Amino acid sequence: MPSLKISAVSYLNTLPFIYGIKKSGFLEDYELSLDVPSICAEKVIQKKADIGLIPVGALLKIPAYRLQSDYCIGAQGKVKSVLLLSNKPLDKIKKIYLDTESRTSVALARLLAMHFWKIQPEYFYVPDGGNDRYRLLESVVVIGDKAFGLEPLYEFSYDLAAEWNRFTGLPFVFAVWASGRKLPDEQENAFAMATEYGVSCIRETIEDAYETSKISIDLDDYYRNCLSYSLDDDKKKGMNLFLEYLKKANFKQ
Repeated sequence: MPSLKISAVSYLNTLPFIYGIKKSGFLEDYELSLDVPSICAEKVIQKKADIGLIPVGALLKIPAYRLQSDYCIGAQGKVKSVLLLSNKPLDKIKKIYLDTESRTSVALARLLAMHFWKIQPEYFYVPDGGNDRYRLLESVVVIGDKAFGLEPLYEFSYDLAAEWNRFTGLPFVFAVWASGRKLPDEQENAFAMATEYGVSCIRETIEDAYETSKISIDLDDYYRNCLSYSLDDDKKKGMNLFLEYLKKANFKQ
């Protein structure tokens, strides 16, 4: 049986899953790559990965996708790492710059602008360069670990998961573990158990992260109060509603 090729997101929110993959003992023969969300999706679409942590919006490009875990990257309210940052209040925003790392978060911002905030800004992609490229923009969607450092630089901050919850009353799912085809039962079962193990080891994940990396944020608060990993019925409702809005909007990527 070939090695199981896994593409995971290279953000702090994924560390519990990575902990489970590496340390649960359920997976023995695997290859793990760490990528930004958009690359995770492309690797599965192009069959360069067997399983990926797929941004929900990209599922529309994988018609025969199979969920490979009962766990996800989700939030019941504030997630703190997917933000619209602005130097103007919502009703004054004319331009929004979009992070290229996750099309799902970009689509969420555009759907909220259209249906909830009732604004019609122009959209641009963040220019190439380092993190300094985010500092002088009127309004910008930022995702992942960099959101923690950039938020203090802006006068206004809108948490997209919390805004979705205010709009729909449902949690938001940013990414799910999925494949583009049926995999051997042995691999699917082992992967599902590894992700479950990782989510059950939040304390160990936090200890491991502080020991191996220079992290300045409160991971205990982030994992326990901001992120919600169980792909329960309410999250599936929220995910399906988002996909319905996305299909109707038909945004050009």
